[in-house]
Amino acid sequence: MDDLVILANDRDRRVLAWLRETQGDSVILNALSQLSGARKPYLSNVLKILNLQAPDNLLLTDRDVARAHLAHLKAMLPKS
Repeated sequence: MDDLVILANDRDRRVLAWLRETQGDSVILNALSQLSGARKPYLSNVLKILNLQAPDNLLLTDRDVARAHLAHLKAMLPKS
C-alpha cells in the first residue's frame, strides 16, 4: 500500500497504518480509484475522499523519534 500514495514523513506512515487498520485495504483502494489522474496521490486526498480525519494523537511525533531526528540534524551541522 505504501507505493500507492505519497508518504512524505513519519506522520503519513502512522496515518496510513491507522487507515489500514480501521478501514481496510479494500476501502483505501476504492478511494484511490475515485481520484482523477495517473499520479500517486497524497494521503490527505485519500482521507478527503473517505471523509475522514486522522486522530490528533497520530499527528504528533513520538518524543524519542523527535529526539533522534534532532540528533541527526545536529550531527549534520558544521562544528565551530
